[in-house]
Amino acid sequence: MLFDSHKDLPPTYFQICGLDPLRDEAFIYEEILREENDVKTLVDVYPGLPHGFWSWWTTADFSVKFQDDCVKGMKWLLEQSK
Repeated sequence: MLFDSHKDLPPTYFQICGLDPLRDEAFIYEEILREENDVKTLVDVYPGLPHGFWSWWTTADFSVKFQDDCVKGMKWLLEQSK
């Protein structure tokens, strides 16, 4: 089976870290889903933070925000299926 489209993919939630090596690819993929394929997306960005920051600084305000955003993002995903 050949892949030929991102169309009809489910809603997608992104949490993108500003210092992640794949940051730019995440932004590009989100744009492809949203603009070219009408996939609903939700994006939270964490500028200046590396991948995995939430596990290193678990009580820092930015990590608490990340965890809160994750819960909100999962709620958003579940609401899309209604």
